[in-house]
Amino acid sequence: MVAIRASAQKVINSGKELQKAASDQNLPQIKSSIEKTKKDLQALDISLKTLIWVKPIPFLGGYWNDVHHGVQGGLAGLDAADTLVKTVEPYSDILGLNGANQPQDGAQTAEDRLNFIVETIDGIIPQMGTIGKNSSKMSEELSKINPNRYPEYFAGKPVRSKIRKTIDEANTKIYNAMNKAGIEIPFPQQVVYNASFVQSKNEGVS
Repeated sequence: MVAIRASAQKVINSGKELQKAASDQNLPQIKSSIEKTKKDLQALDISLKTLIWVKPIPFLGGYWNDVHHGVQGGLAGLDAADTLVKTVEPYSDILGLNGANQPQDGAQTAEDRLNFIVETIDGIIPQMGTIGKNSSKMSEELSKINPNRYPEYFAGKPVRSKIRKTIDEANTKIYNAMNKAGIEIPFPQQVVYNASFVQSKNEGVS
């Protein structure tokens, strides 16, 4: 348990560093922080596996599963972020992702970004599938975490609502990063039809 707690704290610290780098739009630092956070998560995963024997135990197994899904979701999200960074890295100056050295000419920047989209779209599209796949896996893993398993409050501090908030924020981090980069990822969509509405429309046609 001590090793798991220590590993989890390292993940929290490296995650904060990654968040700061993303906020600063500093691509070199983002790249370094992704690598560090991924290593810390992998170390946590190894520590967690030492307690895999609790998985079939009621109550305790549920908590183990939640942490496991959180780790796997985090790794998938970092894989998506890593692919995104490698994809836009050659164009970091154009996209304004070079930290303090931001382009000065706004008109030139807009023109450069347009040329960037036109000239490089064929090279970027193949990577979008990988990013979308890993992003979907992250959301799928995080959706398996059950916040209702936890108390509303512990020692006077909110627990359940904080877990829900963390999951929601994690699901939007990669989207926000892609949005800042000016890149739109085509995620699969599912169209849901109302059966009675469709039937009435068909009857009307006939």
